[in-house]
Amino acid sequence: MEGKGILNKWFDDATTVTNLLVTCFFPTVSLLAIGPTHWAKLLSACTGRDISGDELMAVGDKVFTLQRAYLARAGITRKDDDWPERFYREALPEGPAKGARLTREMTNKYLDEYYEARGWDKATGLPGKKKLVDVGLKDVANDLARRGKL
Repeated sequence: MEGKGILNKWFDDATTVTNLLVTCFFPTVSLLAIGPTHWAKLLSACTGRDISGDELMAVGDKVFTLQRAYLARAGITRKDDDWPERFYREALPEGPAKGARLTREMTNKYLDEYYEARGWDKATGLPGKKKLVDVGLKDVANDLARRGKL
């Protein structure tokens, strides 16, 4: 699973963008046929406002971070980013990784990498004040601080 955290972040942001554009994410996520650069060109053509793929992905990051902040208000933290216990007990029954079993060490290493890629706190799995401010969510950071979630 090494190296998958940054890849997962990219896919989360790309999926968020395609959902925001109310488009089918199948060509983006499954086929990798259309990406942020393509979506940005289409959006620019429709709106007359030039936007780059990087700017569009920043919007995806902001919205995904906002979603996590909303979950933080409800008490969701790193402890909730886990697989069911059976994933750690039962070996894969078939396929190229037949017999393999997920370990807590693997999951924790992946989560550390993913949270680092997102700029979130590794211990809590939540966006901190700096991340929230960096993506333009200072008011959300202040709200979470008032609630004792930062």
